[in-house]
Amino acid sequence: MRIVWNNGALREIRSDPAVVGMEEAEAQRRCDELNARGKGTYITGSRQGASRPQGRWRTTVATGDARAMVDNAKHNTLVRSL
Repeated sequence: MRIVWNNGALREIRSDPAVVGMEEAEAQRRCDELNARGKGTYITGSRQGASRPQGRWRTTVATGDARAMVDNAKHNTLVRSL
């Protein structure tokens, strides 16, 4: 049996507004949790990767200022939030 993947259809699924919305909502939930619990400011980002061939959508939570960087370095808050 041979499987032929339709990369265009997979890209459409990954960039569907409902899927992107779920990813962004989860990233924002984690960011809000970190801002409430940790020190400093944490931020979110969202973008689609290059089409080689997948074009996966990426959402990130990162440190937004020096205080959050120190907090993350001492307590590993970004990894612990997962």
